[in-house]
Amino acid sequence: MSTQLNIAKKFEQKRKHERVASQMSIFKKLVDQQYKRHFISKYAYDTLRYYTERLLNNQG
Repeated sequence: MSTQLNIAKKFEQKRKHERVASQMSIFKKLVDQQYKRHFISKYAYDTLRYYTERLLNNQG
């Protein structure tokens, strides 16, 4: 998960917003997978999903 965030950060620094959105969409899927496998708590899942959605909505 941290790898996806680091990649998104690098694209953001280069102002490649479409790539940031793409990486964050992948991150959102990873969060879903981690939650379904019980690797993260409901609180962590809700928090990560909320801020990921917020970021994606601001990119558009």
